[in-house]
Amino acid sequence: MTLTPPSGRAGVSATDAEHAAALERAERVAAWLTGRGFPEPVLADSGNGAHLLYAIDLPNDGEATRLVKACLSVLDALFSDATVHCDTANFNAGRIWKLYGTTARKGDSTPERPHRKARICSAPPDAPQVVTDDLLQELADAIPPRSAPP
Repeated sequence: MTLTPPSGRAGVSATDAEHAAALERAERVAAWLTGRGFPEPVLADSGNGAHLLYAIDLPNDGEATRLVKACLSVLDALFSDATVHCDTANFNAGRIWKLYGTTARKGDSTPERPHRKARICSAPPDAPQVVTDDLLQELADAIPPRSAPP
């Protein structure tokens, strides 16, 4: 899961305040998920926002893609606002991920919007535990999907 400053800032680094807000929101999301039975995630700083990395063990098929997409949509509905956005586009298995230790270089580095290194902030002491399919389904079902208008 990726938390970033809201849309409209594509190609531009986050301000220090936007960056800090995304990291703080990631901690809130992780605590909420842990309260629902999810294992401890890897919390990472993308350089402009935050990542929560959870191990899942699903086939690479349409059903699994729909499940992950639904989970991200629920988190977006619950935790996105004008300050921080939960990126719902990271649902497919072929997504390329951030290489921690590299510098995020969106646009020009300015004093207000500097380039920053991506890094791992915290991780479980042992290998991350796999999120069960049941927990993923419970999350996906937390907000019923909208039905088409009549």
